Amino acid sequence: MSYISMIKIYFPRIKILSLAFIFYSIVIFGQEIAFDIKKDLLLVQYDFKTDVDDLHTVAGFSTILKHPDYSELNYFAIAGTYGIQEGLYVPPNELMQLAFDNKWADAHTSIDKAIHEVLQKVELTL
Repeated sequence: MSYISMIKIYFPRIKILSLAFIFYSIVIFGQEIAFDIKKDLLLVQYDFKTDVDDLHTVAGFSTILKHPDYSELNYFAIAGTYGIQEGLYVPPNELMQLAFDNKWADAHTSIDKAIHEVLQKVELTL
């Protein structure tokens, strides 16, 4: 296949990808940052179901929280925020306690208690 043939075949696709990227860039980078670290609440939800990637995410987020730039971050983490998917639940309680101390809830064990805790945090923030 010649280069000209390849360009004719793939150029329309490249244009679409380029336009999609440009649109995505405008949407993402054109928005004003509205999160106020001193006033807003960051709710971090982890499902911990079927794989261990959330364990790594908790460790990473906990590491970020140690940085002085995030010392005033108002956050609350929730474990067990999964839907109806099948698979085993990876118990994260020891890690969550080490990472977040008392700033987390266990929706896997007690969803009603977790919802109540989250609502309290949200009401205080609003």
